[in-house]
Amino acid sequence: MKSNMFAAARCAAWVLGACTSFGAHAVNSFDLATGRLSLDSISMSGATYTNVVVTVNGYALQSVAGGAPGATSFDPTSNILTLGSVSFQGVTYNNVVVRVGSYALTANTYSDCANNGALMSVGSSYQSVMQGSDQSVTSTTTTVNRTTIYNGANALEVQADSVILAGTYTGSTISQKSYMQVVESSVNTLGTTATVSLPGQAAMVVSVVYSPAVQAPLNLAISAPVSQSVSALTTNSLTGAMTVTTATTLTYQGMEVVTVPAGTFTVCKVRSDTVTSSGNSMATASQTSWRIASGLYRGLFAKTVDNKTGVQSVATKLTLNGS
Repeated sequence: MKSNMFAAARCAAWVLGACTSFGAHAVNSFDLATGRLSLDSISMSGATYTNVVVTVNGYALQSVAGGAPGATSFDPTSNILTLGSVSFQGVTYNNVVVRVGSYALTANTYSDCANNGALMSVGSSYQSVMQGSDQSVTSTTTTVNRTTIYNGANALEVQADSVILAGTYTGSTISQKSYMQVVESSVNTLGTTATVSLPGQAAMVVSVVYSPAVQAPLNLAISAPVSQSVSALTTNSLTGAMTVTTATTLTYQGMEVVTVPAGTFTVCKVRSDTVTSSGNSMATASQTSWRIASGLYRGLFAKTVDNKTGVQSVATKLTLNGS
């Protein structure tokens, strides 16, 4: 049910005598035409977020206390939103409490989720265990090994060791070293080397050199796709070398709150669409990922979905440097 929350607030305040207007002190604001609630700051699950925009689609007014404005907070368990103050059609109301039925969080850029220096510091190590709707379970431990030289360029060597604990390829392992550079607005991957081991089969080593480097932007703007095409020289220890072209489009779709076995998190939602071609052959891939926006696990993935197969993977365990 969608109702006019703040028009209702006016009526309720008139009946209860609880509303006080302070037009000069407006901080948060609500736009009735779009349903967008702009918040200077808000506290949720022990974290504080600034410059948040919420599109509210369904809600029910609980109370309007008036008086001196308190803190703005949201309880994702009960969906109770407490607004210390909010401006609506030129009038500010203080200490408004509503129960939110449906909403969507947005932010100006993706940097809240993508820019976590702890994930790119030498010596850092983090682990994620992802469980898929196809019954697969994969544990990945990532370690920032060292600074090094890769093809003549300074780079960070980041090693990701994955083991498949359940599913079709149970017992398989992948150990991949990525050579990366952190620049002002992106994390760039220069190349990778991976050793893939399947039970009962010979290990396979695959090396990839990108030209130019694959860019992972830190400042994606909402609903503004960013595309890049790179050439990848791929050398496979079993099949030899080939060059493929990969075109990827990233689209930041805003912020959401998701609950997975590892916890409840505010996340950034990003869609990745990729076309890989070599000669007359072409393959496509599409994935949506939800990266954690704050706290200890900022930048780690809470959830992913393969948009072609529908397989969803959720985090059941997350750790960063042992915590």
